[in-house]
Amino acid sequence: MRTECRNRSISLIVINGEGDGTYSSGVVTPIVADEPSKNKIFDKWVVRSGNPKIDDAILSNTKLQMPNEDVIVEATYKNKLFELEVRNGKGRNLDSYLL
Repeated sequence: MRTECRNRSISLIVINGEGDGTYSSGVVTPIVADEPSKNKIFDKWVVRSGNPKIDDAILSNTKLQMPNEDVIVEATYKNKLFELEVRNGKGRNLDSYLL
């Protein structure tokens, strides 16, 4: 019986960020989210394909361990909250609003 062991190159695609490349299974690589657009903040990393291990999915700059399959991850963003203070008018003193 003869077996062959080949190191297969595995693709990482990072949507809205940096870290794209071709890696071997088990490699740990940094992923960094792009700067958010106006009135947005980074929310989390979402795995679109594959089963990578992400160190901390709520950090915009984190590390990802490659599985033995191609991976697609996406940096997602949410609306920034703004505080509004009302003086000499009707309403509450301080509320948060989405823009």
